[in-house]
Amino acid sequence: DEGERFYHTLVREIEKYHAQGIYPKIRIIGYSHGGTIAAHLAQAYQTTGHACSFAIDELILLGMPGVPEAKDLLHSPFFKKIYQ
Repeated sequence: DEGERFYHTLVREIEKYHAQGIYPKIRIIGYSHGGTIAAHLAQAYQTTGHACSFAIDELILLGMPGVPEAKDLLHSPFFKKIYQ
């Protein structure tokens, strides 16, 4: 649930920038289970039918636990580069 909430909040914020003609580079840093929540952004991206107009340029994961379903999400095209 938190990953989905994070995704929708991120979409709203990025849309505000895009409305002003600003297209920022998006870098997310997740530590421990914050990395798991960040990985779940890909699941929200998939369930919305890829409706957003951006991708995560860099996902940096520090000390992320080995959660099997989150690991599979890291292969999503929503993340351009992942550093672990």
